[in-house]
Parts: sequence; structure tokens; C-alpha cells
Amino acid sequence: MSTYVITFESTHAAMAATKSLSSGSVDFLTIPVPTAISAGCGIAVKFDADDPEPVLARIFGANRATGLAALYRQVGAKEYEKVQAL
Repeated sequence: MSTYVITFESTHAAMAATKSLSSGSVDFLTIPVPTAISAGCGIAVKFDADDPEPVLARIFGANRATGLAALYRQVGAKEYEKVQAL
């Protein structure tokens, strides 16, 4: 299982994502964007999963326009690698 962080380009997008996740069975945290990631509006969503696709589908559905968010995988205590732009 891996830990993932999604950053968002706007606070509105971040809040919409948390609303989408709150109505489901996804365990997540709303966190400040980690200092190792310099992207987005300052709000991020953190979750653990074997595969992040079901979570991404719940948030974005089929409408994944590039530039609205980014997915990172935690690779160390304070290290993250960018998985994809969303």
C-alpha cells in the first residue's frame, strides 16, 4: 500500500474533492501541501491505497483536465514523487 497526495490549483477544487470523498468510503485527510511539494493552492488530500485510480475516479470522474491537480506518491518521510498531472 502506498500513500498518495493530491494537490489542487484552487481552493474550490480542493474543497469539491473533499466533498466527493466525504460521501464515500474513502479514508482521507485534508492537509496543507507538504513543503517538499511546491504546487497548488496550499490544500491537499492525503490517502493510502494500493491503486489510486478509484479515488481519482471518485473525485474527477471521466473529466480529468490537465493542470487542475497533481498526484504524488510518498517515497520517504518527507519525499514525494509526481505520478501524474490531473
